Amino acid sequence: MKQTLTSTLLVLAIGSLALAQTNAVNRGIATAPASRPSVALEQYYRGLKFQKAGHIKEAVEQYELATAPDAECTPALNHFSWFLAAYPDAAWRNGKRSVEYGLRACAAAKADNNQHLLADCLDTLSVAYAESGDFANAIVSAQKALDMAKEAKWSSRSQLFAERLQLFQAHQAYHDVPPATQP
Repeated sequence: MKQTLTSTLLVLAIGSLALAQTNAVNRGIATAPASRPSVALEQYYRGLKFQKAGHIKEAVEQYELATAPDAECTPALNHFSWFLAAYPDAAWRNGKRSVEYGLRACAAAKADNNQHLLADCLDTLSVAYAESGDFANAIVSAQKALDMAKEAKWSSRSQLFAERLQLFQAHQAYHDVPPATQP
């Protein structure tokens, strides 16, 4: 399930990104190809490619560039927050930084009035809080994400969010499972 979750998060991030771009165009704030947001998207995509190829240092470098303060790329903020909280190798996790990125992702999703992305960002924020040892806030964020998913009738998401909520109530953090090594 957890390996599938990582793949699902990647697909959701790309879909959310496309929706955010469409919303920007519809609001008349689309930017030229050389703008900072488009550069952030390119850096985010490069980070995803590096991560999938197992080049974690390079992935982190790209995520850090994509999430710079002048680049409010919500999917990148959300993904990097998830990475810092849930990556299988503990050497790459950082709960405090993950919470910071998670809070920025939630604020950006809320500003875009994107409820689907906001639910995902709240879920990520709950994982970040748990990684930092703040289980009270992890439970609050997880419950909000679960309530949003149930209200929108997202049954598969509701199940995932509920499973993580149970972990946090037991004072356990959530971590992705390392991908299986190929012989």
